[in-house]
Amino acid sequence: MPYQPVDCWNLTPEELTQRRLKEVRVAPDMYQVVGMFMRWFGEVELQIDRNTMHILKMTDNFEPYGFMTYRTQFNQKWEMLRRVMIETAQQKEKKGRIGPNLTGRLNFLSTRINPLRTNFAHKVLSSKGNRIYFCHTGAMLDPKPIAERPSQAEPKHITLDEAMQVILWLEAFMYDLSELADGTWKKPPPQTYEIDRPRSYLPAVSPRWALDD
Repeated sequence: MPYQPVDCWNLTPEELTQRRLKEVRVAPDMYQVVGMFMRWFGEVELQIDRNTMHILKMTDNFEPYGFMTYRTQFNQKWEMLRRVMIETAQQKEKKGRIGPNLTGRLNFLSTRINPLRTNFAHKVLSSKGNRIYFCHTGAMLDPKPIAERPSQAEPKHITLDEAMQVILWLEAFMYDLSELADGTWKKPPPQTYEIDRPRSYLPAVSPRWALDD
């Protein structure tokens, strides 16, 4: 059936609801997983901002920090947090450092999970069975070979179970960072910034979906 143009700006609330439900029915698991992932990644990023603001003593007005970091990339925020943790402790004539629990989790977030977010945001998502495929011009789920993609490479994917593991990890790490931020609220900088009893367990081996990124 050919595409029928629609004036989306003049649909009624009821018509918009019908359209939304129709779209979700096509791949309900994929939409749920992507929505949960983006929500909890945002929560983690907010806690990174919160820790940075506390260390910089921006505790009376958060808005200037929001203006300064508007549209700042995640890796830049992580590097900002790392630097302020080290430098503020050094200013107090202490050996400023970040403990291994916090370092390992921030590195895992930066090198493994942040690229996954990039895939969710910038690839064409396709749901098939229990997999979410990250399609792009060089790798698509084509029904038949075409000349423009001679290698017929299959796009990378993540399973629904793997994605749910990541979502639960992000939720746990958010609480770890929140507890860390509670300890930096209007207090002198510690010698070591650390998560003493982490809720977020790191995987014993690098996840399958992260090996090729």
